[in-house]
Amino acid sequence: VDLAMAFAEKDDLLFLQDEYAKKPNQKEVVDWLGDCFKLSKDNQHIKSFWIEADLNGTQNDHIPSLFVSPKQQHITFEEICHFVSVLSLDSKEGQEYDLLKQCFEALEERQYIEHLGVMHSRGATKTTRMYIRGFDPKSLVAFLNSIHWPGNKEVLTAQLK
Repeated sequence: VDLAMAFAEKDDLLFLQDEYAKKPNQKEVVDWLGDCFKLSKDNQHIKSFWIEADLNGTQNDHIPSLFVSPKQQHITFEEICHFVSVLSLDSKEGQEYDLLKQCFEALEERQYIEHLGVMHSRGATKTTRMYIRGFDPKSLVAFLNSIHWPGNKEVLTAQLK
């Protein structure tokens, strides 16, 4: 079971910072919430932030998954890389983002990134997750072909009919 919370206001960020500061081993989340406030002030392309926590009884031991919802117009690939860097709790901006770039460049005009996140609940192999809106069955298959998705396209095509 997951709990997802979206927040966009300064008071929301301060409330969550205070709550996470009370929990052991959550300094990285507290710092990230501070980074969210700075990002929202410095960047007009952010709609909201999200935290997703696993409610399986071990959430106190894990950093929650962290997401940003960009505004769809005029977002650049460089901004997306910066968002992922902040979401990863990693100050290094020079990470490899080849697959992320392929996905970004494969988007058609009516498609956009709804949420972008890092799944910290996956441990050391944290996964970057991107929610994209605007696909129809044909454009989804074209997108997956464009990024060289290794999955079974015949099964997917059959399911989309």
